[in-house]
Amino acid sequence: MSWPPFTKHQIGSKYINLNLSSMEAQTWFLVSTLPKSQLKQLMSKWVDPECKIRTFSDLNNRSRKRATIMKKEFGSAVHVSNFLTETIGPLKDEQEEACVMMVLDANRDGYWDSKKLLEQVVQAVDIFERTHPKCVSVFVFDNATSHKAFAEDALVASKMNLGPGRSADPNVIDCCTCWLISNQTDFLEQCGQIQQEIESCRHKVLFYPKFHPEINHIEMYWGMAKRYTQSHCEYSLSKTRKTICEDLDSISVEQICSFAKLCIDE
Repeated sequence: MSWPPFTKHQIGSKYINLNLSSMEAQTWFLVSTLPKSQLKQLMSKWVDPECKIRTFSDLNNRSRKRATIMKKEFGSAVHVSNFLTETIGPLKDEQEEACVMMVLDANRDGYWDSKKLLEQVVQAVDIFERTHPKCVSVFVFDNATSHKAFAEDALVASKMNLGPGRSADPNVIDCCTCWLISNQTDFLEQCGQIQQEIESCRHKVLFYPKFHPEINHIEMYWGMAKRYTQSHCEYSLSKTRKTICEDLDSISVEQICSFAKLCIDE
C-alpha cells in the first residue's frame, strides 16, 4: 500500500502529526477525543484497515484507578484558599504566604467567610507588591458569593430603610421604591468589598463568566492537589494537613503555566 505524505489533521482541540511517507506498513495506535465510529469515518481514506484505534475513554477506563470510597463518618473538613501567579507560582515571599488553611469547625478554626477572605486579599496584595515592585496585578475571581459580598456600609437598596421602622422587602417583586433605588447610577456602580480593597491599591479585578470553571486554571491546580492528597492522607486530620502542604509545594511554576495555557486555548 502507498502511504500519503505528511499530514496534520485537527481532531477536536487536539492535533495528530503523522509522517508516513518513509515508514513501512504496520499497526498504528491513534489516540483521539472522537468516538471510534466518527474517527474511522474521518480517517478511512488514508489509514490502514488493520489499524487499531483507541479513544481517550478506552485508555481512561483501563488505566485509571478508581478511588476507594470511605465510610461516611463524623469528621473535620480542611479548607484551603490560595492565590496563583504565572511568575512565581503560589503567591508568597520570604516573610509570609497568601495561602490560608483552616479546619472548618466551630471549636477549631471557625468557618470561612467574606471577612476572612478580605483579610487574605489584603495580605495577598502586600505580598504581590513586595515580589513584583512597580507592577499592576489583575486579580481574577469566580462568582462565589463571598467574592462579591458587599461591605456593611455599601449601597444596597434592599437593606435601606423606607422610613422609621420600615425597610424595603427584597422578596416583594412589585416594591417600586426598592426597584427605583437599585437602578440609580450610584447603586449600579456599587461593587463588592474585595474589589474595592484591590482597586484602592491601584490593581485590577476581573470575574470569570458564570458556570465556566473550565477557563479557571486554579481548578486544575486544586484537582491535582486533591488527587495526591486523597491517596496519601490516610484519612487522618494531622496527616491530611501535612500532605496538603507537601502537595501544594510540589506543583511547579511550569505546571501552573501549562494549566493557564490550556485554559486560554479553550
